[in-house]
Amino acid sequence: MPNFLIIGHEEKIFMKYVFEVSWEVCNKVGGIHTVIATKAGEAIKAYGEAYLALGPDIGQNEEFEECSDPFFDLIKPAIEQTGIPVRMGRWKIPARPKVILVGGFKERFNIERLLHAFWEQYGVDSYEGGWDYVEPVLFSTACAEIIEAISSSVKKDGDSFVGHFHEWMSGAGVLYLEKNQPQIGTVLSTHATMLGRAMAHHNPYYYHEMELSSETTSKANQYGVEAKHAMEASSAKVADCFTTVSEITSREAHLVLKEKPDLVIYNGLNTAEIPFAEEKERREIKNKILEISSEFLGEKLPENTLLWISSGRYEYKNKGYDIIIEALSKLRENKQNDLPPILMLFLVAADQQTASKENWQQGNENYRPIAISPVHNIDHDPVINACKHFGLDERSFPVRTVFSTLYVDGNDGIFNIKYNDILKSCDLSLFPS
Repeated sequence: MPNFLIIGHEEKIFMKYVFEVSWEVCNKVGGIHTVIATKAGEAIKAYGEAYLALGPDIGQNEEFEECSDPFFDLIKPAIEQTGIPVRMGRWKIPARPKVILVGGFKERFNIERLLHAFWEQYGVDSYEGGWDYVEPVLFSTACAEIIEAISSSVKKDGDSFVGHFHEWMSGAGVLYLEKNQPQIGTVLSTHATMLGRAMAHHNPYYYHEMELSSETTSKANQYGVEAKHAMEASSAKVADCFTTVSEITSREAHLVLKEKPDLVIYNGLNTAEIPFAEEKERREIKNKILEISSEFLGEKLPENTLLWISSGRYEYKNKGYDIIIEALSKLRENKQNDLPPILMLFLVAADQQTASKENWQQGNENYRPIAISPVHNIDHDPVINACKHFGLDERSFPVRTVFSTLYVDGNDGIFNIKYNDILKSCDLSLFPS
């Protein structure tokens, strides 16, 4: 066990329990999933069996494997007393950390009473918060209750407990523990502030704007993120340790949240945790993507086509999709380049979950051959309009563009290939976030 002290000739065992809480544990929706998944191996080296990750039980957590464990047997009675339904098992990644999926949070609380309590105790104004605000508040509060129950049931002299919460979406858990179990340490990690993200979408010079004005509440209201901003600012202030992932994010947090981070903990990618494909497997996946895309585009893409990709949340400017599209357009101007044809995949998770090839025929012909899936408010979609503006929909152009708003999990109805498999089959990935 890695957590122990030797005092004289006696070995005194103590445990430092670390609970990592995120909406993206066993739930691949963004980059935080990769951050936590790839550092899990190092976390287990440091904390052993005292490291647990908590995520939402969404019913179909494909990366989760329910299983028994002596530790689960130990904490099960305490969790059952909370009345919160959970599933306990392992995360199906190389490190295989222990995971608790938390369910029932939608029905667990009287929402108005809970939000009022956060307002009364911490000044968190939830009035403008919709379900996309309320749901993570309920989830993280339930996670904090689970952490509280576990710590009460296993604590021995010398043990310590830390809850590590990611983003504003887990901030309510920080507030709950500070109020009910302040002896449990809390860490809040902000990867990008909610207000900063909203402002950056509209104004690339928002840092300068924030430096000129200390007012944030009115700006949060202006950009429609007042409740999320209030939760983020309060939990950053209350947490025992507030961290960000880069110096620029630290500066942003200081300006936007009025709280100077205690530490900068850089995001990293542990490549040892990523199973790279053999050349044969990579070629098979790439050929399948080219075949599907050829069928959609109505033209045969040659075998030497380069496969490029960009992906992430649908934040057109923040994720740099605008920069990529404009850069691709310059390939037309460069008469000296001898690149083979390029297939540019934009896999942007938006509001669509599944689709089918029939959508190609049923959709608006004006947006083909760009969108391989249905697109919300298609006439005003920024990716489609930019691609058409720069001629990326023209067959004479050396780049073919395929745009999907589907959540690519292997069952999207179009590619039916898992995201990591698509990623490792590409010749180039572009993430100018």
